[in-house]
Amino acid sequence: MKIAFRTIGSLALTAIAMLGIAATAPAQAATVNDTVSGKVASGPTITTAGYFRIVNQASGKCLTPWGSGDGVAITQVTCDGSANQWWYLDTGSVGEIVNYGTGKCLDLWGNLAGDAQLVFTWTCYGAASQRWRPVSVGGGYFELHPHYTDQCLDLAGGISRDGAVIQQWGCHAFNSNQRWWLG
Repeated sequence: MKIAFRTIGSLALTAIAMLGIAATAPAQAATVNDTVSGKVASGPTITTAGYFRIVNQASGKCLTPWGSGDGVAITQVTCDGSANQWWYLDTGSVGEIVNYGTGKCLDLWGNLAGDAQLVFTWTCYGAASQRWRPVSVGGGYFELHPHYTDQCLDLAGGISRDGAVIQQWGCHAFNSNQRWWLG
């Protein structure tokens, strides 16, 4: 058994992977446990830190990296419970969003503020481009904002097929391409 430790702010995460066995969803899959207080939250009313699938409202598909290295595009894929579809984040603060399967951070390409900037994975190093602010928009959904812009994480063009890219785009009220369920 291999144990890797990763610190995000004041939280210490323990990612445990069995060698030779396919990666699975984190132990918190059914209910998400706050790693600090031990509180349990479920469904879209989560107001704590933990592992979540990030599911687009328009397509019903999961935020998923298209591979495992640095610079890998973030896409959407039919939710299947794989390790690459689980992300660590804290819905109550600004911070990194870390993929369970790769250990990489959600990052904004080029650290730019304009529309159509792609989102990808990169080794976590605390950059502003890796800090995200979840904003509850009601109905159990969140917008995910890069910390330093007024933009939103967006399903490009509202395309519903697997492999559609995820980008940053100006926020628009009631835009289901920009609403994400955490569960």
